[in-house]
Amino acid sequence: PNFQGLSSKEKVEDLPGDRRGNRDLVYELFEMYEAEKRRLGAYDIADLVHNLWQRLAKQRESYQGTPIHSMMVDETQDFVQAELRLFLHVCTNKNDMFFSGDTCQTIASGVGFRFEDLKLLFRAEQEEEQRLAEETNAHIDMPVVIPRVKSLMFNYRTHNGILAAAAGIVDLMECFFPGSIDILPRERGFFDGPKPMLLTHTNVDDAAVLIVGSDQKRSQIEFGAHQCILVRSQEAKRLLPEDFGGCLAMTILESKGLEFDDVFLWNFITDSRAEQEWRLVLGYLLQGDNDDEAAALEQERGKAPREVAGMLRTLDFNEHQHQLFCEELKHLYTAV
Repeated sequence: PNFQGLSSKEKVEDLPGDRRGNRDLVYELFEMYEAEKRRLGAYDIADLVHNLWQRLAKQRESYQGTPIHSMMVDETQDFVQAELRLFLHVCTNKNDMFFSGDTCQTIASGVGFRFEDLKLLFRAEQEEEQRLAEETNAHIDMPVVIPRVKSLMFNYRTHNGILAAAAGIVDLMECFFPGSIDILPRERGFFDGPKPMLLTHTNVDDAAVLIVGSDQKRSQIEFGAHQCILVRSQEAKRLLPEDFGGCLAMTILESKGLEFDDVFLWNFITDSRAEQEWRLVLGYLLQGDNDDEAAALEQERGKAPREVAGMLRTLDFNEHQHQLFCEELKHLYTAV
């Protein structure tokens, strides 16, 4: 072990959720990753942002490159704080910046974003501006204003059937991980529609007939750029049945920001990195005085095979141990 993340007064016992030394393992993986980058002569986005900050720090004044008077940033939830702070630094008029995004779709690895955190960046910029003005006795022509967050309640791209399913996933995130997303009003559509179809006992052959038809050469079912099969990981894409060989298949991360008329989410729970964490949903559904639901669950547990019955038990929630579940919920929400 070469890293424990401890101060001189702390002991391993002071790190809840890391009794097995996971921090040591993560740091060793980080060192291996850095060594591989050096071997390849490569760099990543974090290196790029760090290099830009270093170059800016060497300048006597603020940013001196091509003037950037205003800025619009989409998919803001995919940027880390260092990148967002860089945008603020180089933009001349910080009150002419527009950020849009959805914190429930924060599925990029290593990124945790909320719009409340973005407001903190503006507050830090405001305090820095005031400090410099006091030191130089200068007048602030355009003082930085902390922007207000405006939530968009109407969804123009889909109907209420899909939005209701997505809202159910958001309810789970608000219940278990309220600090990971911005709590906003529910989205609404302009027209009703069917809920997503759940195929629970469909074998591969029947699913292939449903998606691409019984005879791919003569099938009247169009599977082109308007249709897509979504999978949880690259490995799941590689293991797709041969019947789907001619179909457009993408991971959820790859499909982010794209739109399709027909989407097939293939084996999401099966390929999910979470396992027993999905039992948390049972606890959520049985909250309050839901005697009927509890009785129905007990009945299903009695009928289920022994290896399945164990999964039909509720699980006590622990925020430190079950963070993976938050990531899986965000992937599921993004897919829907």
